[in-house]
Amino acid sequence: GPGVQIPEDLTDHLKRKWLHLRRKEHRWRKLFEGFVDVRDPEKGMVDENVMYNTTKIPDLWDNLYYDMLTHRHYLGDRAVKKAEQLVVSIHPLNEWVCLSEYGISKEEKLRIGVDVTWRLVGKMLNDLEFMIEEDVGSIDKSG
Repeated sequence: GPGVQIPEDLTDHLKRKWLHLRRKEHRWRKLFEGFVDVRDPEKGMVDENVMYNTTKIPDLWDNLYYDMLTHRHYLGDRAVKKAEQLVVSIHPLNEWVCLSEYGISKEEKLRIGVDVTWRLVGKMLNDLEFMIEEDVGSIDKSG
């Protein structure tokens, strides 16, 4: 889930800020766990013991960009400076991953587009077949 819920009627500014920070911590911790795989926890975060899931780079970029635009006021100066450093590091990686994900050459883009489209069409056909099966969506005796 999204983490700690913030009551709409909460008027205490410090409690509201604390809950917002907890939600951000939850979101970032979940993202970090999906991005970083530590092979042997006893060895820690040393390069030869860590694998990175590069498919999560666009998620890192989106979350970082979103927090810098909309939640900068909740972050302290130190966190903002660290986030600005991350923007500089992650932006070129995000550009490369996104280009690779959708293809670089016309042929790659066409092949990826066809693959995605066929999967979508297949899902739509399965959904239609499910909906036209007998008794699906019909009204029974109870109404």
